[in-house]
Amino acid sequence: MHLPERTYELVRASVPIASVDLLPWREREGGREVLLIRRLDRRGSPCWCWIGGRIYIDEPIAEAARRHIVETVGTDLVAEPIVGSHPDLVVEYQRTPRDDGPYDEAQHSIGLTYLVATSGGEVEPGGEALDARWFPCADLPGDDDFSFGQAGLIRGLALRAGT
Repeated sequence: MHLPERTYELVRASVPIASVDLLPWREREGGREVLLIRRLDRRGSPCWCWIGGRIYIDEPIAEAARRHIVETVGTDLVAEPIVGSHPDLVVEYQRTPRDDGPYDEAQHSIGLTYLVATSGGEVEPGGEALDARWFPCADLPGDDDFSFGQAGLIRGLALRAGT
């Protein structure tokens, strides 16, 4: 069930929103790589981010993850399904921008964040993604190229994916 936009705005202003965030990774000859998308932040500036978004009512986390992958990078990417509900990281996004952590000026949200193993498949940016690109785990964009206070979080998960 999807709420009318006006109702959803009231909900976002009233309670934290549950979301699922994904950092897909793959094995390559040169080592492991992670997939990032380039999208516009809330101020309209392009930035690199992980894939993700809200979880719908009664939607299992694994289905929300798959939906976001398909909407953002297409149907060709083969991703291992999320099993269970134990994320690799839980991220709380506050509405007030801050230098020491994640934020989203539009909403207070809780992101269940997963490293997702992938194999094969091309990525085709869609939905909010302006671009989608694989980066070696040790060679990510600069901190200023990220938004939502995610630079350190993505770097930390990329290090875990790279081992």
